[in-house]
Amino acid sequence: KGQQIKKNGEPIGNLCKVKIAKNKLAPPFQLAEFDMMYGTGIDRAGELVDLGVQVGALKKNGTWYSINHESLGVIGSMIGQGKEKAKAFLMQNSSLSNSVESLI
Repeated sequence: KGQQIKKNGEPIGNLCKVKIAKNKLAPPFQLAEFDMMYGTGIDRAGELVDLGVQVGALKKNGTWYSINHESLGVIGSMIGQGKEKAKAFLMQNSSLSNSVESLI
């Protein structure tokens, strides 16, 4: 269990860090991090934002997130300030979230 995710001062989830101890298909003792939101489970949109930044489909500049791949649209188009706004933008635009998922 990691730190709490808060919105307007109220906790809405936790940042979970899980250590994989035993695995038959991959090396053991790896660390996985994900957002666990209350009432909804693992946050899929948050994972799209995090993995999109890792892969290079999205770009993080300070707190701003923008498009960084030509197949997603105009490069440099801002999608939101902060992770929560970027997640909301991806949830509203399903075609963009599907494109980011296909790049991942």
